[in-house]
Amino acid sequence: MTWHLVAASVTGEAHLKQEKGNEDFFCLASRLDGSLLLIVADGAGSASCGAEGAELATTVALEFLSEVDLPTTEDAWQMLLLETAQYVHNTLEAHATTREKNIKDFACTLLLGVLTPSWVAAVQVGDGAIVGMNDETITRLTRAAHGEYASETVFVTSQDYLEHCSFTVVSSETITGLVLLTDGLEPVAMNLQADEPFAPFFNPLFRFVRNEKGAYEKSQALSEFLESERINKRTHDDKTLVLVVRS
Repeated sequence: MTWHLVAASVTGEAHLKQEKGNEDFFCLASRLDGSLLLIVADGAGSASCGAEGAELATTVALEFLSEVDLPTTEDAWQMLLLETAQYVHNTLEAHATTREKNIKDFACTLLLGVLTPSWVAAVQVGDGAIVGMNDETITRLTRAAHGEYASETVFVTSQDYLEHCSFTVVSSETITGLVLLTDGLEPVAMNLQADEPFAPFFNPLFRFVRNEKGAYEKSQALSEFLESERINKRTHDDKTLVLVVRS
């Protein structure tokens, strides 16, 4: 199975004004068996080491999924997704102890997708979104975790993170495209009231990924889109977007 892949991450205007860097991180890789690994994390702005936590979370999740045997049943996939979240949490906790800090200092969300010839598996802890396409139908595959207020979320570093893990496992035949995005894009990509994808945002992007431009050109174009006035007038946060479309 052949997939077209493009991704970009840009610093939000609010962070630029505060002279802060981008606190989103993503890792993309293909395993030797041809499976794709997509990992995105968003460091909490309220955490003193949120960016460091997000970078570590993506790195260790990639390492973990690169080495394990991938499952062949839906139940086993669900178990692996939970084990991956646990591994990320435990690694961040150990890292915090080594740094003589609290795990809350490294607070970050986690979005993860695995695409194999047979399965598409995804898990989400916190806000942001994982969206799937089946032909022209756009659906949300996982649910965001919010607190009492809309601006609050749960992190993979939270003590109750396992209670808020949202995951899905479906046949790869039912997915023709997959998107991972951080919460900086939720105001433009999602119908926040209905908590569902805004299809007019996604459909042109899926067509864009399929075009004949090279990967570098598409990555540059996607970065320019994320930094455009059209997007920035709706959101001031860091923005990360990972797009995958099947040939």
